[in-house]
Amino acid sequence: MTSIGAQGGGLLPTMFQVISPGTSQAITTGAASVQAADFTAGVTILRVFATQDCWIAFGTSPTAVVEGSSSMFLPAGIVEYFERKELEKLAVIQNGTAGKLYITEGSTS
Repeated sequence: MTSIGAQGGGLLPTMFQVISPGTSQAITTGAASVQAADFTAGVTILRVFATQDCWIAFGTSPTAVVEGSSSMFLPAGIVEYFERKELEKLAVIQNGTAGKLYITEGSTS
């Protein structure tokens, strides 16, 4: 399944992500890695938003690590979209300050 984009109007039209929103979850980030709940079968797009800087990792049994080579820095206040492969999970750990990571499952159909 491939994600699609949509073009905004106005003076500076830009492309932005379009998904059909599905189940959402909120994870409190802390000093230890926390895995998100299992995602719905067939979900291939995840929309994520963090209230504080954090690190995330994907895999079948991921552990997020601060500045770890298998983890990705996610700055606070930025909406990101990720492709999810079948059976992949997401883990998160704080980057200094606890916060929330909001995850929404999505599809393009």
